[in-house]
Amino acid sequence: MLKGLIITLLLISFFVSTVYPNIEADLSKSLGCSSESTLYVGGSGGGNYTSIQDAINDASDGDCIIVYPGVYHEHLVVSKSLRLKGVDANSTVVDGDAESSDAVITAPFTSIENLTFRRSGGYCNDSLIEAVADNVSVHGCVFCNARNGLLLSSSVNKVENCFFSHLGVGVDMEHSSRNTLCNLSFKSNALAVFLNSSHFNVLSSFEGCYNGVDLLFLRSNVNRVENCVFFYGNENQGSIYIDSSTGNILSNCFLHDNGYSIRLYNSKGNKILNSSMSYNKEGVDFYSSSHNTVYRCIFLGNNLGVYSDESSNKVLYSDIENQKSFGVIGQKTFVDARYSWWGSVFGPGGRGIGVGDKILWLFGRVRYIPWLLRPFDAIKASNVAFKEPTSSLCDASVRAFAENDSDGDLCSNQWEEKWGCDPFVWDDHLHLDPDNDGLNNVEECVADRWGSNPFHKDIFVEVDWMQKDFKLSEEYKERLTTLFRQHNITLHIDDGSLGGGEQIRDQMDLTYKDVVDIYWDDFLHNRLDNPRKGIFHYVVLCHQVPARTSGGFCFIGWDSIDGFTLAVGYDRSRFLPKKTGFVEASTFLHELGHTLGLFYYKFEGIDNASCQYMLPGVWKYRSYRSCMNYEYVWSLLNYSDGSHGSRDFDDWTNLDLSFFKKNEWRE
Repeated sequence: MLKGLIITLLLISFFVSTVYPNIEADLSKSLGCSSESTLYVGGSGGGNYTSIQDAINDASDGDCIIVYPGVYHEHLVVSKSLRLKGVDANSTVVDGDAESSDAVITAPFTSIENLTFRRSGGYCNDSLIEAVADNVSVHGCVFCNARNGLLLSSSVNKVENCFFSHLGVGVDMEHSSRNTLCNLSFKSNALAVFLNSSHFNVLSSFEGCYNGVDLLFLRSNVNRVENCVFFYGNENQGSIYIDSSTGNILSNCFLHDNGYSIRLYNSKGNKILNSSMSYNKEGVDFYSSSHNTVYRCIFLGNNLGVYSDESSNKVLYSDIENQKSFGVIGQKTFVDARYSWWGSVFGPGGRGIGVGDKILWLFGRVRYIPWLLRPFDAIKASNVAFKEPTSSLCDASVRAFAENDSDGDLCSNQWEEKWGCDPFVWDDHLHLDPDNDGLNNVEECVADRWGSNPFHKDIFVEVDWMQKDFKLSEEYKERLTTLFRQHNITLHIDDGSLGGGEQIRDQMDLTYKDVVDIYWDDFLHNRLDNPRKGIFHYVVLCHQVPARTSGGFCFIGWDSIDGFTLAVGYDRSRFLPKKTGFVEASTFLHELGHTLGLFYYKFEGIDNASCQYMLPGVWKYRSYRSCMNYEYVWSLLNYSDGSHGSRDFDDWTNLDLSFFKKNEWRE
């Protein structure tokens, strides 16, 4: 028997030493590596490493490291020019356990391929991959569940065929130039791509949906964006936002069903070419921007085609047809819109002389003669099916659940006894929401300390403020809570009374990126597992909102529309002291309404730019008596109940209390 055991062991040893190396040699060949300079992690062959970092430490410049499927809880430092390859990104994972960065690349000519990176830390310098060296290549990777996905603070890098989801920022390019990014997909991120002082980059063949902002340019010049498809973006932000930037070119892009399709602020010399903006709240929005050109573009079915304020720009040879309100509105502005098709051989209506899409200008001019007599043969970008990984590795659930839970159903014994459940019988509390307020029973259990009732609708709002006197007054907090109480909803405003809410750093001018950082620093407190996420809405009482002056806007801080700002400083500069308290409360209610699902695509009278300044929408939607109507946003402290006649809308019935935690808010 002993002799047989020895023979068996010898056969196994022979198999490992001869057959398995051949398998690994074939694998390295299929992945483009030389077997002589390849190290392996996670396999069962002789000499394989159990740690990726150990393999990196033993490797030499130019070596290839192949990582077998598995979850590797590591924080990698790549200080050599290596090729790090996973066998399959859907099954090969680097997990940072919500601490620090997953990987930092300090050596040039490094290549990272076919890996999933998830759960890095929640601080501003934490990321899934940070490349501080030039000439880094990232291919076929998945990034999910973190504050920052890929942080580039270097140049001449290449990123292709990657997927980014559930991130504060997908790709963050800081002083990073001459990079090439292509075939990237973004879903449910606050900012998909952020360029800060980054120039001469090429971004092509992107697709994005359910992001707060798809592309944000800040002081970034001479970049090219081409062949991109963005849809279902946040209504209050721009799919593409160009801020204080010059000389960028956007071409052959398809943008539909967003809030603002493209917004330009304090920017000049940019070009938008051969692109389609369809069924958005606004097609292109210019504010304090000049010498920009829109050429051979299609504006179809938007609420408003082009809005221009304090700007001078060109919209030439474009199809502007079938907008729901206006083709072009200009204020203190000049728009050269000649050689365009307006949906009629007789030209534009409104202040035009025809019956096509309407134009209107106040204290400026929209030039439209001559116009086209038929649509031009435009180069139309085509919509494509959104691509994403097939695995569930990017599940965003990182919630810490209850202790003292005898039946393992994620709710504590004490909570179950309090609300009439048997603590020793398992219930599917994760999918039970008896009061239909968007908080399942597990979240109700967590929120019990803050006064939640699983059988009565609750809305929780955490309020932070930049100056002590920015806080909502007790009078208007009471008026807001009373208003919701009348509709059988308890509104909990936490400005310190429920353990949250505090004075935060004072900052006069905010960018969208600043707002995302405030969300992570002051609401989540840099924790991916913060129990308030998914329970509380979050509001920042600040001086003014990013870029364009207004009373407030809702935003995505991580992966859902659960935050908004309130520009208290702006309001107090415009209104008498007796009026400001009311205006702040009304704006609070307006922006809270957005986080509860009240948007223009549900009703055209919501956030309609023509419903202000005595424009025609004021008369068209006058019966819609709601703070969601721009005509009443500073004069009514209520939503409409739909009882005021034609063109009214029942806000109260259409509130969706679960909307603030959804990752996919359009169908």
